[in-house]
Amino acid sequence: VRVMCPAPTEADDVKTEPVILPVDQESYEDSLEEAPAEPTPEVDSVDVTELLEDHFEDTVGEDTIAKIEYEDADASPDAEPEPETEENPPPIDPAVDLHGEEWTKYEEDDAHDMYEDVEAEIPEEETPEEEAADDLAARVNEENAAKAKAEAEAKAYAEQSFAECQKMCAADNECCNIDIVQGSNQRLSCLQACTMVRGGVTEDDCDAECADVKCDRTVNGVTYHHCNYPGCGDVPAHKDSFGDKFQPAPYECAARWGTDDDSCKKGCKNGARDYAEWKQFMKELEEKEAEKKAAEEKAAAEAKAKAEA
Repeated sequence: VRVMCPAPTEADDVKTEPVILPVDQESYEDSLEEAPAEPTPEVDSVDVTELLEDHFEDTVGEDTIAKIEYEDADASPDAEPEPETEENPPPIDPAVDLHGEEWTKYEEDDAHDMYEDVEAEIPEEETPEEEAADDLAARVNEENAAKAKAEAEAKAYAEQSFAECQKMCAADNECCNIDIVQGSNQRLSCLQACTMVRGGVTEDDCDAECADVKCDRTVNGVTYHHCNYPGCGDVPAHKDSFGDKFQPAPYECAARWGTDDDSCKKGCKNGARDYAEWKQFMKELEEKEAEKKAAEEKAAAEAKAKAEA
């Protein structure tokens, strides 16, 4: 079936001229500006704070909210703080007070680990330079210790020798027996000669010094004086020179001026003696003298009794 379409008709002519005349264009624009605007639809206001609170309550929960409100109430500036007492001391800032619990906890928990880390960084084996330095330091310490020990032993020996020489010379009634500085009569005293031998001089060399009469002499590094004023503080002949500082010997001096040739020789002999043997000798000598004295007293008593009979 063929449908026949009607033939096109001509369209209305397009109007190219303005609808409003140019003379009325300005008044038309003014009228548009003065015309009232279209009404705006009304919008209900929304309380954002209320919506947030509702959302917070739905997502967090009432227990959490109650806890936050309780803490906020405690921290509020309106709340009066409790007075500070022994039971309620002031708060301690662990960052400031290093002696508080926080520091103790840090020391206990972390100090050991810190030391372990430091030790792990230290090499276990010493370098050759460090070993050499340690060996040198050890040798120096050993030498210093040996030197100190030797000096202490020498001092102790000198003090012991001086005391023993004093006792042996006193047993011989020798004076100038206070110290080795004092001397008299241009000769070595018993004490000077004895300590000289104890210091390393042989008995023969000491005897040779006894024959050398002079005021000063140096033997084995030690200087001895024999003429210095005021002389010897235990010799009665020098008493006036010492005044109140005079220290008389508990016996009569063997030499008037404190020393003579025999004083020096006795000292040389005492210096070469063993003190323990000398003590034993003196003990036996005292016992013999005591026995002799007792025998004499017994004989005298018997003779007296016989005479009276």
